[in-house]
Amino acid sequence: MTSETASNDWSQLQISADNIIHLPSGIFGFEGFKDYVLLENPAEEPFVWLQSVDDSNLAFLMIRPEHFTGEYAPEISDRDAESIGLCETGSAIIYSIVTFQSDGSCYANLKGPLVINMADLKGRQVVPENASEFSLRHRLSPNADLERKELTDVGFVTA
Repeated sequence: MTSETASNDWSQLQISADNIIHLPSGIFGFEGFKDYVLLENPAEEPFVWLQSVDDSNLAFLMIRPEHFTGEYAPEISDRDAESIGLCETGSAIIYSIVTFQSDGSCYANLKGPLVINMADLKGRQVVPENASEFSLRHRLSPNADLERKELTDVGFVTA
């Protein structure tokens, strides 16, 4: 089964049902939106987009924490792991949602990572049991950031 969605930064996308990531609880603040697809563009690496299948205007810029910190080891509760069918940590990919400030500074949310079970494409935004060890706004270093010009080039304009 293939469905289509329009996007602000991408023309009509052909999305296979096999690529849809289901988030039963949604994203914090966006609980009504449960189905997403990961969009990757080599020119934007290490960033990826989590695009809503149901709303073309809803997308989250994300990055895997290993791209900017080697010390990130969130403890995922058994309840959270079970909710997405996660039996082995090797089948999980963890992303941090990235936010920007008007001055162009870039932050990753380490207190609320998105954990995706890649075996069945089911995910959940979680608060790790050791969340007190992490920052809600972990500033990305200039080496990990896209330059401000590049952010504008990919459709993100800071206020």
